[in-house]
Amino acid sequence: MGSDGSLIEMEENELMEKGKAYWLFATHDNVYGYSTTCTISEHGSGGSGGAGEGGHDSGGSECQGGACAGEDHESGSNSTSNHGNETGNDNGGDEDEGFGNNLAFPAIFSERIGLSGFYVNESTGLRDLENATLGETKNLKGQWLCCNSEAEECEDKNNDTIINENDYSRNACMASHIKWYPQQTENEWQADFEIAEEHVNVTGNWGDNLVRQTWKTNSVIRVEMVLEENLGEQNKTMTAYSMQSLYGEFMSEIFGTNGETYESESATVYSACPRLVIQKLNGTSINGEHGFPVDGGTVLNQSTVEAYLGDGSGFFAAETNVAGKVVYGYNWFMSKTAYPQKEGWWRISFLLDDSVNYTLAGEAIEGSGEEESLSEEGVEGNYPADCQISIENLDAEDLIADSEGRPFYEPQLAGEGRGTYIDIFIESGNGAQN
Repeated sequence: MGSDGSLIEMEENELMEKGKAYWLFATHDNVYGYSTTCTISEHGSGGSGGAGEGGHDSGGSECQGGACAGEDHESGSNSTSNHGNETGNDNGGDEDEGFGNNLAFPAIFSERIGLSGFYVNESTGLRDLENATLGETKNLKGQWLCCNSEAEECEDKNNDTIINENDYSRNACMASHIKWYPQQTENEWQADFEIAEEHVNVTGNWGDNLVRQTWKTNSVIRVEMVLEENLGEQNKTMTAYSMQSLYGEFMSEIFGTNGETYESESATVYSACPRLVIQKLNGTSINGEHGFPVDGGTVLNQSTVEAYLGDGSGFFAAETNVAGKVVYGYNWFMSKTAYPQKEGWWRISFLLDDSVNYTLAGEAIEGSGEEESLSEEGVEGNYPADCQISIENLDAEDLIADSEGRPFYEPQLAGEGRGTYIDIFIESGNGAQN
């Protein structure tokens, strides 16, 4: 990308993904102060799944901490893509029945833009409540498990067997246990969500698999970030659903709800402004200095906007994960990274563009009032927005080394609220060091 901010047409083969080619334009090659204007053109068809979504066969690779390590195998979080109603997981190859993950933890949209790139009043990008009674935020009439209150002891849990309504006595379950309703089934529930009325200060929370693991040169590394706002500072709460892990682990793990709600003093925040940058540093020793970004060492510089028309794991995007939270994610394939010296220090930066401005064409939807947007099917709508969030803090647990002697990579804030970065060391070999 041009350091002078000029528009560049990228090579077609750089952005090929499952039969689609994309041309996109962005500005700058440094890591701060982006103001991006994008027009994304789609050519061809085919491909499925959202950025960073789960359900890909890890090919027997070793999975740890929500990411998988292995040679040329895809991985991901067990999640719903940024296209809303689509499922983001097939649990290791089962046929996709079209049920995505429900939102269980409150969400705030900082620029009035949903996960799929449309204005929230056009499409939130979340799983819709298609069968719930008007005014209700749940419809729990599908598959369920009979478990204790903490979901630690579930009937047929060891066999991952879901009990249907007619397969087990409701009274027998309710006498001593609780019914838990799994994600990715016909059961529906939805936590509160809203559009921010003013600028939002958030806390950034990096995935533990980056903070507390050392990865290898043939790993597939799951990069995740959660942005949260402290509602308690405003004497405010939003409704969330109680969730527990029901069965499975890593990519096959399934969470569910017992239908109970609580008032949460925090909420995840979704913004259209984040950008993920991955750069090689010149530090070569795990015990030495990290160094500085090397010339030609930027292997990823991708904004959230670029995923709105994209399908496939090659895009950095937000999604609803299996625990019901809005999470930003990206699958980093070290074996496919276009830099010859993979061993050594790398910097992963989660940055905020100053503004976005892009064009989408999609379904027939009503106009959004004051915003210029889509009015009929196939008509392009323009979506400009100034960034309305700042990353003011980092999750406290990410800043403390644990007592178990695991590797520890401490995240840092960057650029007066404009982002955060983490330097990690990549060793030669396969898998991950705990």
